[in-house]
Amino acid sequence: MINNSHNKSLQSVEHVANTGNVIDEINISVEQIKDISKQTSSASILQTTTLDEIRTNVREVNQVSEENNNRAQVSMASASSLSALSEELLNSVSYFKLK
Repeated sequence: MINNSHNKSLQSVEHVANTGNVIDEINISVEQIKDISKQTSSASILQTTTLDEIRTNVREVNQVSEENNNRAQVSMASASSLSALSEELLNSVSYFKLK
């Protein structure tokens, strides 16, 4: 009977030791999960910042494209006007005859 109690006590001590080991493993896993969560959060912040920069750059490219389009239209209008003035000059000069 005493041996039986002693064996049960030893088994209880062994179970408690195993439980302690399991709890230690759980704590290690929890720390790993916390680290992964921090890394995920940092990556998410970086992605948000990068997307904001991309949006800003796209907006700037669109603005430059619009400005270039406006300049091209002004250039075309100037070229058309210059062409019309050239024709008028040719018509005016054609009145005179070269010898």
